[in-house]
Amino acid sequence: MHKWRRTVRWILLLTAAATPPAAGVLEIRLQPRAQLAAGAVCLRDVAQVRADSSELTDRLNGLVIYEFSGQIQTASVGLFEITRALARANVNPAAACIFGASRCRLARTPQDLAADPASPAVEAAPPEPAGPTLADRLNQTVAQLAGLDPEILHIQWRCRPEGRLAEPAGERRFEIRPCSTVELGEVSFEVSERAPAEPAGPTEPPAGPPESFRVYGRVEMLCTAVVARRAIRPGEVINLADVELQSRRIASMQDRGMSRLDEVVGREAARGIPANEMVSAAMIRRIRLVKRQQNVELISRVGAVEIKVTGKALADGVQDEVISVTYGKQKIMVQGRVTGPGQVTVGAGDSAPSPAPAAAGSAAATAAANSLSIGPSDPSHSERQ
Repeated sequence: MHKWRRTVRWILLLTAAATPPAAGVLEIRLQPRAQLAAGAVCLRDVAQVRADSSELTDRLNGLVIYEFSGQIQTASVGLFEITRALARANVNPAAACIFGASRCRLARTPQDLAADPASPAVEAAPPEPAGPTLADRLNQTVAQLAGLDPEILHIQWRCRPEGRLAEPAGERRFEIRPCSTVELGEVSFEVSERAPAEPAGPTEPPAGPPESFRVYGRVEMLCTAVVARRAIRPGEVINLADVELQSRRIASMQDRGMSRLDEVVGREAARGIPANEMVSAAMIRRIRLVKRQQNVELISRVGAVEIKVTGKALADGVQDEVISVTYGKQKIMVQGRVTGPGQVTVGAGDSAPSPAPAAAGSAAATAAANSLSIGPSDPSHSERQ
């Protein structure tokens, strides 16, 4: 008995080891329908594949997921066929993001039917693919009510029994009513079958109330996000090699990060950013030109006169940010604008000095000194004219 248990345990371990998880991004968008000739159906025929490497993308595109026999004219493939093919190719199905249509309906092309003498429908056009399922109708409803592009939505539906989601949903078969706010995250709908348009016969009893059931779903949106390629420490300036663009799924608009590299590169990390983490606006800031408790050059300009003293910053500051600075033995506090590394300017103007008459120089120097509450003869300052 113990020997049999050990054997089963080793089989499970070897099976798990033979199916390594797919690294990074693996997205498979299933198309609602496809027309193709009889024969092997590859993943590229029914879905769009996106993976981290072109090698993995090419391998999965050529993955055979179904055999479209010449004896049949229509068929369908879905999640079961795709995950089974991934497992056979040693790709962990749990690591793949499979979204889009619930199933892809296959039909043979008219040329293929005409060239096949064994086909019973050689002279007839291929039948129209089946209409959308209930899950497809729910996807359309969410996109319309939330005002989002259905192409970027990934929705997982659940209900009892689950088979109802795959039922054909004609234009007027189901009535779908939202039971919650329709946005990213958890949603729910009340679904009921409409009463038949034809009245019941004279011998048939009247139909009861329409059957209704509740459907729950989790709505996620695919978006392009800036992702950290490595762990970034607080205060570190972010370079182009530190980040990259990836497709990510979010369940709330608040989780949406930065979408452009130029919005992040050259900024400073406001806090630690783990590797493989989406970079949000709260994680970055402009580079601090002044740091708290740093000795700074405090400048007062009036016209062509400029007075400089040494002060101490009371807060961090980026370019053009107004911060408080103290200076002198009495620790007089003033507010100024950060104008450069370790430089804060107070007074009327931050522009370069312009020539002024000599007679006005004394008055300008007095005004500049007054903005710092010091006299021209104060030894703690320097004057430039």
